[in-house]
Amino acid sequence: MQSQEKNRVYYGRFVQKEKLSAGSFGVVYICQDKVSREYVAIKVEKENSNMLSLEREIQIIEELRGIQGIPKLYWYGNEYNSNCMAMQLLGRDLSHYLKRYRKFSMKCVCNLAEQLLYIIEEVHQRGVIHRDIKPENILMGRGVETNIVYLVDFGISKKYKVNGQHIPFQEQKPFMGTTRYASIPAHKGYELSRRDDLESLGYVFIYLLKGNLPWQNITSSSDKEKTRLVGKLKMELETKDLCKGLPIEIQRYMDYVQKLKFPSTPDYKYLLSLFQKIAQQQGFQLDKKFDWNDQFTTSTKSSDGQQPRLSGKEFEFGQDDILKVSEKPEKKNKQICESNLSQQSSVMLNYVPSVIQQIGGRFGQKSTGRSRQNSRQSSFSRESSLLKQQTGQTKKKEGQIHKGGQFQDFEDLEIQKIPKQKQSVQFDDFGDDDINDEENLENKLKQFEQIQVHFKEHLSKS
Repeated sequence: MQSQEKNRVYYGRFVQKEKLSAGSFGVVYICQDKVSREYVAIKVEKENSNMLSLEREIQIIEELRGIQGIPKLYWYGNEYNSNCMAMQLLGRDLSHYLKRYRKFSMKCVCNLAEQLLYIIEEVHQRGVIHRDIKPENILMGRGVETNIVYLVDFGISKKYKVNGQHIPFQEQKPFMGTTRYASIPAHKGYELSRRDDLESLGYVFIYLLKGNLPWQNITSSSDKEKTRLVGKLKMELETKDLCKGLPIEIQRYMDYVQKLKFPSTPDYKYLLSLFQKIAQQQGFQLDKKFDWNDQFTTSTKSSDGQQPRLSGKEFEFGQDDILKVSEKPEKKNKQICESNLSQQSSVMLNYVPSVIQQIGGRFGQKSTGRSRQNSRQSSFSRESSLLKQQTGQTKKKEGQIHKGGQFQDFEDLEIQKIPKQKQSVQFDDFGDDDINDEENLENKLKQFEQIQVHFKEHLSKS
């Protein structure tokens, strides 16, 4: 990182500290809010990259505002000739814990199911389907929210209701989702609906319990052929064989979701009752406790001496706000689907979180110089204005913020619109660029840990 870039300030508030990762999408930095002293992650678009618009994702995330388990967006704008976003830090995703434990206990999965079924039901009630449910998109909270489950990455999500009417069934649609967890209708090329989110979630549950799925070792010379072969096996395999060795309630879950019709409203309470029944039969409580809870102390380090990481291909913010370089997750079979959106591994920063406070003003300040996007036209500004009208937020004076030291302080932060001449873009996944000097980065991040402890002590005394 060049020295002149290290202390960049975004929106006059978020001070850039360290580069966390770089890829085809751009760069992720750890930044500190000058007001609350908390850390946020800011994703900065790479210049001259051919990215897609954030229009759809912004609209989708606005529909989900206020749902517990949907992360928060603190600020989005244009700084230093790049589109940037500041967002809530979350903990590890489930794929991290799978690498450590290989599979989860029944109690752990039932506790996950309780929260995930709630989140998905709320998302569906807002007229949205996720379309890419997988362990990499399920993250744990941090700090006081370490037992709160989050669903992230709405980059390929979609509204399944238009003007109050369910979208029509269609065939010959592009494959949508992740091959390992995609529903059978997705493999058949059908339009997806609520049933498909729940079927994908079922495959996730089975994977978490068994540590594997029957089709995960299928190989082929092309992603398209592998997706076809995986879909063929899913269609041929009976649920009793898929769920062999698991409680009968897991099979009943799969039987139920696979028999749902395209426009059907799922019975979420029934699905939850299946996991409640397992808990009752096996004598444990649904208490939001997970297999990894005992692996962490209340200090800033985990019991195994490792520091948490920023969620994504390379990093994940963990239980106590500290970062570390993590191992690279296995590559998953993907296909480029509609709109050519990237379908690679989960990246926490690949979505626009909720609680967008639509207030007056421009979404993003124009930096010096002209952006590479000035030549492109975008409907984002019009869409943002529409969102502002829908939310009915009152206009606040520029720079007016709520004083305090908690994350809720961001709720009054002025959100600005991108100028009409600028094109918002959809960030890609993390690329293959690695940070090679892991030891050096960890040492720097330990320094941040010490700084954070110092500030917390200072605030408690003041």
